[in-house]
Amino acid sequence: MINKNSFSYVSSYNKLLTVQMLHNYFDDNLFRDVSFSVENETKSILKNYDIIFKPNVNGFSLINKIENRHTSPVFGGELSLKFKFNIVLKTFLNITDIPYRSNLLLNFNNSSDQKNEKLHTNFFVDESNILSTNDEGIYGYINIIINQDNDYFGSEKATLKKNELNFTVNFNRRLVKFRYNFYSNKPVIDFDKYYITDEQNSFQLKKFEKRLLANGREVFSMLLEDEINASQSYSKKLYLKKEEDFLSSFSMYLPLPKPSNISYEIDKKIFVADTFIKI
Repeated sequence: MINKNSFSYVSSYNKLLTVQMLHNYFDDNLFRDVSFSVENETKSILKNYDIIFKPNVNGFSLINKIENRHTSPVFGGELSLKFKFNIVLKTFLNITDIPYRSNLLLNFNNSSDQKNEKLHTNFFVDESNILSTNDEGIYGYINIIINQDNDYFGSEKATLKKNELNFTVNFNRRLVKFRYNFYSNKPVIDFDKYYITDEQNSFQLKKFEKRLLANGREVFSMLLEDEINASQSYSKKLYLKKEEDFLSSFSMYLPLPKPSNISYEIDKKIFVADTFIKI
C-alpha cells in the first residue's frame, strides 16, 4: 500500500563548465595522462555553492545544484576557482613542443564567461604559459573566473539552465627526425648493399653512418632528412632492403619509433626518434 503522504523530490542539476586537455600527438586528440585536484580555498567555494567537481578522462567538469537560494545577492559576484594538475606521462617532454626541462610549472587562465575558450593566448601551449619553479616534475594550475555578471549565482538567472562553458588546453606535438640503427651479433661486411625505401621502391637511401653507442655496441645508422610530427601512429611505411641477384631478395619492414626513444641532440639541435633493429 502506498503512503498518500509520501512524495518524491528530484533535484535539478546544471553542468557549469568542462575543462579538457588536448594533445594532437594522440589519434583521438585526448590527453589522458594527467591528474587534477582542487585547491583548498576552491573546495570551500564549491561546497558553499553546491558545486560538484567531477573528473573525466582528460579533464574535469563542474556541476551545480540549481536552488532558489542561489538567486540571493549573497551569492553574487565573481567566483575565482583554482585547480592543480600533475602530468604523469613519462614521455611528455619527448612528444610535446615545449621547453625541454625536467621541471615545468604551467599556468592557464580564462578571460571571461565565454562559451568556448582556450586557456592560453596562443593556439597551442608555449613558453608564455610557463612560470619559474624549483620543484621537480611537470605540474601547473588552471585558474577560472566565472559569474562576473551574476549569470550563474546571485540573480534570478541563477535558476535557469545555462549553456555549458567549455575550456581547453591544447598541447602541440614535436617535430622529430627518424633515425634507424641497425646492428648484428655477427660482423656485417657488406652493409653498403643495404638501402631504405618505401612500399613502391620509389627511392633508395644508402648513406649509412657507422657509429658507436654509449653501451659499446656498433650500429649502422641513418638519420632521415625530413622532419615530421611525432604521432601515436604514422602512415609512413619504410623497409630495409638489400641489393642481391634476381634469384634472392631481402626485405624487412622497419618498425616505427617509440616515444621513449625520442631525445634532443644538442650538436644537431633537433629531436631524434631512434629505432634499433637487429638484422
